[in-house]
Amino acid sequence: MDLRRFEHRIPPPLVMVALAVGMAALRHLGPELGLIPELRWGGIAVCALVFWIGPVGVWQFRRAKTSGSPTQISRASTLVTGGVYRLTRNPMYLALLCALSGWALTLGTLGVWAGPLLFVAWITRLQIIPEERFLRETFGADYAAYQAKVRRWI
Repeated sequence: MDLRRFEHRIPPPLVMVALAVGMAALRHLGPELGLIPELRWGGIAVCALVFWIGPVGVWQFRRAKTSGSPTQISRASTLVTGGVYRLTRNPMYLALLCALSGWALTLGTLGVWAGPLLFVAWITRLQIIPEERFLRETFGADYAAYQAKVRRWI
């Protein structure tokens, strides 16, 4: 099956919500992890702290007057490499992953961790790799240098 027809078709927040709903359904099928409540809440707090990077990433795209739409990548007119983009090339996707990971900690069963793993696989294959292909074609050596310096996720 040719996956290219799915590239940039489904907005990543929708993928995250669908996986979160699936994780909630799986919660009752898997064994309890037996996490102590402090660990659950501590992990959620860490994920919540990292969750700020998504809105900051959006704000930096707006400030640069370029498109941040994951379904309309061809509208990108500026390569944003400062601020939070010095830490990760994909802060918005990282924020969604952190939200799913926090949700997995809250649900507290092993099987629900399939959600964050599926999110990484989906977003990497159907969003990030096609975006990188476009950015290499559009921004050439500038993007290649940025890509060599900053990691895809963290």
